[in-house]
Amino acid sequence: MQHRDMTGCLPRRSRRRLTTPAAALLGAASVVLIGAVPAGATTRPSKATTSSTGPWVIDLSNTSLDNGWRLEMQAAAKLAVKSASLSHAVKFNLVNAANTVTGQIQSVQSMIAAHVNAIIIDANSPTALNSVMDEAVSKGIPVFSIDSPTTSNEVYHMGTNLVESGYIEGYWLALEMHSKGNVVMSEGITGTGGAEQENAGGYMAFKKFPNIHIVDQYDGQWADAPSEAGMASVLATHSNIDGVWNEGGADGVMQAFLKAGDPLVPITGYAFNNFLLDPFSHPTLKMIAGSNPCFMSVTAIQDAVKVLEGGKVPKTQWFPITMYEYPKLLSGMPTTFPNTGATAGWSPPTYTLDVKGTTAVPGVSAEFSWPYLAPGFHYSLSQLEAAM
Repeated sequence: MQHRDMTGCLPRRSRRRLTTPAAALLGAASVVLIGAVPAGATTRPSKATTSSTGPWVIDLSNTSLDNGWRLEMQAAAKLAVKSASLSHAVKFNLVNAANTVTGQIQSVQSMIAAHVNAIIIDANSPTALNSVMDEAVSKGIPVFSIDSPTTSNEVYHMGTNLVESGYIEGYWLALEMHSKGNVVMSEGITGTGGAEQENAGGYMAFKKFPNIHIVDQYDGQWADAPSEAGMASVLATHSNIDGVWNEGGADGVMQAFLKAGDPLVPITGYAFNNFLLDPFSHPTLKMIAGSNPCFMSVTAIQDAVKVLEGGKVPKTQWFPITMYEYPKLLSGMPTTFPNTGATAGWSPPTYTLDVKGTTAVPGVSAEFSWPYLAPGFHYSLSQLEAAM
């Protein structure tokens, strides 16, 4: 696990310029066609319709399947297109490829060649997919970039403001540390716009606290196993850690502390079910977990249908952030944010207490993500789990 020693709040390596959050999902190695051919088949439906009434061929492209968020995002889309409101309007392809920019570009090129009607993408890079996404748009195929930010001006963007999420969690961590001490940053997937924006939000918060020192960083990949491995490596070389800023895979961070026999420190993370359950088996844990609704894939499908039918939807959409805290709601948390170019779309988050049985459910998958239900749909938690 690669990690980088730090001497202060600012990273040694340069960070790319921040832009509008969104995401991109692309791949070509495996195809699941919902409704038209059996699951696992690689046969495509016939050439996409050119009428204004559908059914519309909509491809969702993804490249990373090593964290629960991506699996749940796909599962929500699979269930939604079987609903009464979408089943007759959409022929849905779920496409997963190797987790590389090259594989993602080739996947989108295949979609363009197949004349699909719309593309939804969770992108591997904030910039590298721009040209192929723009090519799709130039050929009349609307593209909806969800989750991880991309910088194309031609596509629709949909997600949460990840700078805001990183900032809020960094601010909470600094307050829990009484504004001083040593922080480790367990980051997301290197090179993605999502990780870059979350990191920037964290740095923005820590700069407000001059006695907070970032002593190490590593790539936690938004997943438990790499987060645990990276944290174990850090603990082997640093003896005085006062808090961990993590944006996904925080249960792995906690496990590294427990296995090392070290006392738990305040940990931030993402609203995976196992992390939300952790305080109830380890009461000394102080935590906060931010949300990034997996059902944005469903909203993207709905918007794609509206656009294909001649309607209009916002070019950029933001999902509100819910912050789950334990053991209490911390006073002094921000409701306003720094006025910078990276803060467009910021709004006060909802702060809620983590409650066993409500926001954390025993027996549910470890990396099941909250909130899970797309507005206007009625699939159950168990149905969503089964589809993951």
